[in-house]
Formats: sequence, structure tokens, C-alpha cells
Amino acid sequence: MSSAQLKELRTHTLTCMPQEACALLIGQREKPGSWQVSRVAVAKNIAEHKEKFFEVDPALRIGLERDLRDQDDEIIGVFHSHPNGHAEPSKSDESMIIERHLIWLVASIDGALSFEIGAYQAGPNKGFKSIPLVITSEK
Repeated sequence: MSSAQLKELRTHTLTCMPQEACALLIGQREKPGSWQVSRVAVAKNIAEHKEKFFEVDPALRIGLERDLRDQDDEIIGVFHSHPNGHAEPSKSDESMIIERHLIWLVASIDGALSFEIGAYQAGPNKGFKSIPLVITSEK
């Protein structure tokens, strides 16, 4: 992921506070356990209780799937924030796993605007495992 993409996610997170921000990650799987984010698609959070949950607007997902047909890029992951929480998946996040092949980026931000982000992959049957997040200076 590029530093510009990380900045875009931070800005989106700040804009959405105190609600959870969310986005989809577009890119490619380079090899097992390695993904390259080519772009971030910020999403509207349509969850009923946006301060504690997130739900990506399905219209964005459907539009992206249509736009990405016959391309090398695909939706490779999901991002969301935990305002005043931790940069790791919660128990409610674990219950939301439908597509185990997607990576998850989870950010935390607090009242002092301290921003942290972690990367995770869903386990084969339950839970998440932490994976490295490499930030490049490339766009």
C-alpha cells in the first residue's frame, strides 16, 4: 500500500468520526500471503449503528465488481476504523467474515487524532491472524 493510499484512509477516517469509516481495497494477489493495493474506494457506512459497526454500501461493491470485470485488479480487501478503539478486529468483526480470502485493514483513531492501522487475514475457520503491512512511497 502506498503512503498516499494510507493518507486517503486516514482522511476518510477523520471525516467519518465519531462513526466507523469503511472502504474497499482494490489490487492484486501477487503470491500466497502477498497483496498489492492499487487503489482505495472509500465507502459510505450504511450500518444502523455506525458508531459501533460498519457495512459497506453494496452499490459501491456491485459497481466495482462490474468495473473490474476482465481486468487484472479485483477487490482484495476491506478497511474500517474503530474510533477510540484498537487497530485490530473485534469479536463483531469476526462474526462478519463472509469472504475469507479478503484482507482486512483495521484502523484506530482517538480524540488526540492518533492513527494506527493493522493488517489481518481471516483464519481458515475462525478468527484473524496479523499480517505485515508494507507502506511504500509510491503512488
